[in-house]
Amino acid sequence: MRLPSTWSSLALLCLILCNAGRARADEFAFFDAVMGGDEAGVTKLIAGASPPIDVNYPDENGATPLVIAAKQGHVGVVRALLGAGADIELSCDYPAQVDTPLSAAAGAGQAAVVDVLLAVGAAVDGRGKDGRTALMAAATKGRVELVELLQSKGAALDAVKLDGTSALFWAVHEGQAAVVLHLLAAGADVNRRDFVDGSYPIHFAALARPQGDPIKEPSGGDGTETEGGSSTRRVLGHLLTFGADANARSGVVGPRLADGRFKEDPKREELTGGRTPLMLAAAEGNLEAVEYLLGRLTDVDVDAVSGQ
Repeated sequence: MRLPSTWSSLALLCLILCNAGRARADEFAFFDAVMGGDEAGVTKLIAGASPPIDVNYPDENGATPLVIAAKQGHVGVVRALLGAGADIELSCDYPAQVDTPLSAAAGAGQAAVVDVLLAVGAAVDGRGKDGRTALMAAATKGRVELVELLQSKGAALDAVKLDGTSALFWAVHEGQAAVVLHLLAAGADVNRRDFVDGSYPIHFAALARPQGDPIKEPSGGDGTETEGGSSTRRVLGHLLTFGADANARSGVVGPRLADGRFKEDPKREELTGGRTPLMLAAAEGNLEAVEYLLGRLTDVDVDAVSGQ
């Protein structure tokens, strides 16, 4: 006996909804297993889910399963996802940090995952959606050992993001003095300018009040050492030693239209002559940078005027 068409439609709808619910449950369980480092669970869910799980599909924050596993250091899960066809170069979407799996692992200090990804063919200079490479990610977080590893694999020292900033800019910005010194000694360009307003790395040093890589200073006069705060002075010292200009001028950002295009020619002569590191440090209240620039150097122009 055939069911009436209405009953057939309802039965079909029920089947679709039940399968959709099961698929959603499988996907939630899959992301939980990825986050928790459950290699066996990930493998089982990939093999048994119906419809199949898309191993490249991002979570609600834009992070792909492979990036999640890479950041957590779950080597077994990384291998399982790659074996199931995960895209080794696929970067995350916003609002997540738009990293590739390699740059995510490098920034998180997951050396074992970096080794695995490079061994199976990850591009050492693969770029996220904002142009960030693994070397930039490692430098930002002060991962000297990973900076060295990536360099040994051919990573480009002066590769730049879409805004024109290199690994050196971000190591400087975050106060990673040891990485700054390493990059400069390896030949990183201390006089590179970004694409936003023509800032140099020394402007980033003056602008930021970094928290990383604390220095030791004598305290009180009793001979003991205490944490001296951020490493601004060491970063500035390294930059100046390797040829940075203490009076370097950034560019001047001209007016823009609502769509972001420049209202006027951004290369007009009167739009040159931006701010010096001392101006930036003073404007941002970076007392450490102000004191260093005034106290350690004799050629800082304390009367420089923006726009001239």
